[in-house]
Amino acid sequence: MESSALFKHGVTLRVDAIRDSRCPTNAECIWAGNAQVMFTASKGAHQAQDTLCLGCDPKAGSYKPEKTRVTLGAEGYRVTLIDVRPYPSAAAPEARPRAVIRVERQ
Repeated sequence: MESSALFKHGVTLRVDAIRDSRCPTNAECIWAGNAQVMFTASKGAHQAQDTLCLGCDPKAGSYKPEKTRVTLGAEGYRVTLIDVRPYPSAAAPEARPRAVIRVERQ
């Protein structure tokens, strides 16, 4: 699944895994589900790993937000999960998910 992108300020972000359990379109589900993206951010010799989530319950013990702050060396960055595409569909259950992520220097 690994794929990476180079952002401004020399930050590389690698998507390590995507877990998408969102209820497919045109399906009836008892749970809405969520989409989790595990990533590694790096700049030079510095690395940080974390997980972002769309649709996670803030009351759950394992809650992960859709945005987080990572520190690489002396610099801080906000990493935001914008979307996971395509949205699951019962008609195309095997579509490969891709994460849309924004990285901003703080």
